[in-house]
Amino acid sequence: FVIKSSVYNNSASSSSVAGAATLNIIKHDDDSATDTLANAGFTVQSLTVDSNNNVTAVTDLASGTTGADGRLSINSIVRGTYYMITETQAPSGYELDPTPKFIVFATDATTTYASKLTYNGTDYDVEVISAIKASFDLYIANSESVMTAPPAPTEPAAPVVSGEPSEPTPAPAVPAETTPEPADTLVAGATMAKEVPATGEEGETMALAGALMLASAALTVAVCVRRSRKETK
Repeated sequence: FVIKSSVYNNSASSSSVAGAATLNIIKHDDDSATDTLANAGFTVQSLTVDSNNNVTAVTDLASGTTGADGRLSINSIVRGTYYMITETQAPSGYELDPTPKFIVFATDATTTYASKLTYNGTDYDVEVISAIKASFDLYIANSESVMTAPPAPTEPAAPVVSGEPSEPTPAPAVPAETTPEPADTLVAGATMAKEVPATGEEGETMALAGALMLASAALTVAVCVRRSRKETK
């Protein structure tokens, strides 16, 4: 009697569905694959793919979080079907890895599968797992979160008018107090100076000139009278 059978390399628990495979998601620190991380959340979805390797439909299969050993096992992976694994929750102190991962378990050694799938307009690599494997360990690394200090408060900016900083408006200058000198007073003063009689030497000169003028006038009158008398005789 000859018994025909297939031998699978099993790195995890066996599948709970006959003919199905097991996917083991292992979450670890990006510095070491042995430094596994608990409480990382994942969803596993089966895909419908067209002839051009475009994902046309997505169906939820399972979801869960990694345990203390950093492992989440899905035991109902159907061979020949494409799957998308997406991280939904990062471990405490680590950054979320939003990039989805794509896998397919081959049904046999002759069937070919796409090495890339297009999902939401982006091309992603596909991990094609050999048909002789009953399970597959998918390692997904996470980076630690980087704590950043809050930005320092900034002083409010000065108001800007027409794109240029505004200049303070100088206070108007206060004119010096002055007492105007009335023009009428000055003119009147000049006129009055002409009417004031001279004094001192100027007065004596004017008096002498007046006397001479009077004497000359008297002499002129006397001459005129004398001539008149001669003509009468």
